[in-house]
Parts: sequence; structure tokens; C-alpha cells
Amino acid sequence: MYHYAGNNPVKYTDPDGNSPANPYSKYDSYGRELAKGPDINLNPQNKETQYAQAESHIRYRADFVVAGHGNRMAMYKYNGYAKDSKDRGIPTPISAKALASMIKSHKNYKDGMTVILWSCDVGKAPDNKGYKNDCFAQQLADELGEGAIVLAPSGEITVGKGTNPNKIKNKDGTKGKMNKFIGRSTNEER
Repeated sequence: MYHYAGNNPVKYTDPDGNSPANPYSKYDSYGRELAKGPDINLNPQNKETQYAQAESHIRYRADFVVAGHGNRMAMYKYNGYAKDSKDRGIPTPISAKALASMIKSHKNYKDGMTVILWSCDVGKAPDNKGYKNDCFAQQLADELGEGAIVLAPSGEITVGKGTNPNKIKNKDGTKGKMNKFIGRSTNEER
């Protein structure tokens, strides 16, 4: 009996139906490198800062990846070049609508791709418990369109060698996770 993506389509993909693959793996079953860095990197630019770390350590085999700083309600783009590892430059909030536009116009994006946000807290409290508005990840999924899938962390992330979804920590110290958000039609309650 065949089970699509090992009964775990959030963790595995199976585009040709032959065998499930972990999209976070850096190598295929033959040891060939498949992974790539983020498609959009909003981190401050400096070889010693998170920008360089994201480029070399956030590795995904498939999907469309956006890396940057953020919180539950926003992601930030940094203008200019950071002087050193302590200087991030000047952050500018980027709206879900603006990021959706950047994603849709990016050469690597294809309709139906899962978008992975590698940014602290942008997927926090998906049920909105204790909050008035949807989190940034849900807003982005809605802007990308009905049925669009966005995966985002529930807490703080660590960017460094070997970064993967298991490196998420909630503010209370518990292990975080990647939450899944699905774009809603304009007729659904938002």
C-alpha cells in the first residue's frame, strides 16, 4: 500500500510518486547536494551577520524560502550595509502584501510552492488566542491566495550550522515548531 509522502506531507514531499523525500535534507539518497539558501534574504547585509549565516546555513531542497528578522505581526527589511556584526542597520517593516508581491514576482517562485518563513515568531499563536489579529504568516498565506501554504515558526529561531525546524524555541523555553497556514479566499472570515 502506498502512502503519499510517508503520511507526513508537511515534513516530506513526493513530487513524482516514487519515494518521499525530506525537503530539509541537504543531500539526495545518492549524496548529491540538493539544498539551496533562502530565495529572499531580508537580513542585514554583512558577512558576519545573519545575512551570511542564512545564505550558508538555511538549506532547503524544495519550496520557496524567505529569511529575515520578524515578530508575530511583521517581518523587517534592512536597508544599507551593516558596519559590523552588532550593527543591523535600519529596519523597515514589510507588509504581508508587499512580501507576497516580492514572492510572486521572484524568478524561483512557482504557483503552488510552499513558502517557508525563517523568521522569529511570525507563526506564533495560529489560533489567535490572546491576539486581535492574524499572525504575519496567516496574513501572507491569505495574500498569496486561496490554498497557498506557508510554514512559519512558533517561536525564536537559531540560524547557524545545521539549522532546521528543530531549532525553534518558544519564549517560555519549550520546544517550538513550524506551524502550517493555508491561504483563505476573500469570502472566508479573516
